[in-house]
Amino acid sequence: MAEPPQAVVLLLAAGLGAVAGAVLSFVQWLVLRRSAARAWRWLPANMLAWAAAMPVIFWAMDKAFQVGAPWQAALVIASALLAAGALVGAIHGVVLVRLAEEQAGSGGRRSGAESR
Repeated sequence: MAEPPQAVVLLLAAGLGAVAGAVLSFVQWLVLRRSAARAWRWLPANMLAWAAAMPVIFWAMDKAFQVGAPWQAALVIASALLAAGALVGAIHGVVLVRLAEEQAGSGGRRSGAESR
């Protein structure tokens, strides 16, 4: 059985990331909504973050098997994990900073309807 084209694999990896992001962020959102207005934005932020990161990870694993020496494979994987972590962290950071700024601007008050 032939492996699907890399573009298909990376597209499926992005889909996996979006689903995983929703699952991983759900319990976080349950806690965050107690203290942040519009906490619902944490869910799509995580979906976007992991949809961006998973193709990087999948690409790196494919590339690691193509390089010659084990140290090269380790370097490819480490670099990709660093890049994926930076992507996830940057997206999370932007959303968390905005949530915090909104919360500070509202004097710590939140509307129950806004958080959901």
